Amino acid sequence: MAAESAWLAPRARGTSEVVFYDGHCGLCHGFVRFLLRVDRTRAFTFAPLQGETFTAAVPEAMRRELPDSIVVRTVDGRILVKSTAIRHSIANDYVVTADVTIRDVTRPVDFDVVFLGFYKGMDGSRRAGFSARAKVNRKDWGLNWNVALEAGGWLVGDEITLDVEIAVQQATAAGEASAAA
Repeated sequence: MAAESAWLAPRARGTSEVVFYDGHCGLCHGFVRFLLRVDRTRAFTFAPLQGETFTAAVPEAMRRELPDSIVVRTVDGRILVKSTAIRHSIANDYVVTADVTIRDVTRPVDFDVVFLGFYKGMDGSRRAGFSARAKVNRKDWGLNWNVALEAGGWLVGDEITLDVEIAVQQATAAGEASAAA
């Protein structure tokens, strides 16, 4: 899948998000190089977690709680952390690790994701489609209820399949103007 810089909304100068990354992590460096390649609008600036910029921008108490990974500081000062991973599998297939919360229990789950391609929406906008699937054990989230059947076996199986269909739309100049208002 080729990334396109047009999918990143342009920003006014001095209003970029800051991506802090682990300066000792090869995967993090690869992610930064990817963003630099596709971020032609300069929506992001970059600094290592081990640097002075991070120390000055994020309070010490919060720094201790953050992972050695990717951390984003938004223009309005919020700190965003999402511990996920994306690994290329084959052709248009990927494995995406996402945090899934069921009944207040959060666990990482590997989703097999297929990039379905680009298409034109009914409004003429450019869109991309993805399909994702993961199988999990319901007991890992404390979902233990079950009933034995008279004929043998159980009413509810342990394995749950999570299916997700995703469509994303490319930002347009009109959409960007209304979002900024």
